[in-house]
Amino acid sequence: MPRGDELTTRNTFVCPFYERCNCPVKFRIFASQSLIKLETQGEHTPESHVLDKVTKFLSIPQAAAIDSVVTTNPMGNATAVRRGLELHPDPMVKVSPSKQRMVQRAVARARAKALLPFTMGEELKGDEGSLNRFSEQIFLKDLVDDHNSGAKHLELHQPVCLGYQYGNGVVYGNYSTPFLICNAMRGVNSEWPLHLGFDSTFGLSNKKFELLGITTNSLRRHANPVCLCIVKQECSTAYRNMYTSMEGAVFELAHNLKLCKKECEMCDSVREQIEQGPMCDLLTPPKSKKGDTSEE
Repeated sequence: MPRGDELTTRNTFVCPFYERCNCPVKFRIFASQSLIKLETQGEHTPESHVLDKVTKFLSIPQAAAIDSVVTTNPMGNATAVRRGLELHPDPMVKVSPSKQRMVQRAVARARAKALLPFTMGEELKGDEGSLNRFSEQIFLKDLVDDHNSGAKHLELHQPVCLGYQYGNGVVYGNYSTPFLICNAMRGVNSEWPLHLGFDSTFGLSNKKFELLGITTNSLRRHANPVCLCIVKQECSTAYRNMYTSMEGAVFELAHNLKLCKKECEMCDSVREQIEQGPMCDLLTPPKSKKGDTSEE
């Protein structure tokens, strides 16, 4: 190396989790006028951060396990997730109760990530404004209009809003998917006496609202969900509005939706239902009797 061209230390990089588990890995960059040299120290392996027993933070395997659990069940609460990890076959992912607050934060982040495709990018904070904006974006009638105009194709399992109002003391939002709405048509086409089931739940979260649901009957006492409605309290008005919006959603898909001529999962599912006898009869206006022109 020529004189005056000695290597000097420019930068030293340590593991970003050094303060948590004293990871020995370091990267050091030496440089001269004509040469740059990288020097490594220590070995980084998947086990580098699993022996942390005293930090208040979650280890990488613990955070990955929480992400996996919440992705499977986004509505699970943090306590249930932490307790579920106690049954995990890998002892490295078990989380101490002292880290409950960190688990809550990890669950909240994982839930927001898992639900992002269903919230259309809208961050739901529980306030009236965010709920109104979210419901407006997935309002079924508007989505059907976009589908008919060719702007955006409606998907079979896409979340849709059948009706909503958040404000002025009213909490009401009815949600479903085109596939679940077709359960109402399937109930009609079964040619069994159609029975709609109505049910409600309360206390599923720390928010003061109730959930109402409509199901259709099936053989062997199976209940097929049609829609789920958020209301302030269970009452006859809430049930009436939920049923009315559900009925309107069935009409939107069965009567107003323009079906694609090419192979399409969404349109094929609706076409399969409306071309069967019972639904076809409902959608066909009654014919007047021939020669009946008398005036009363």
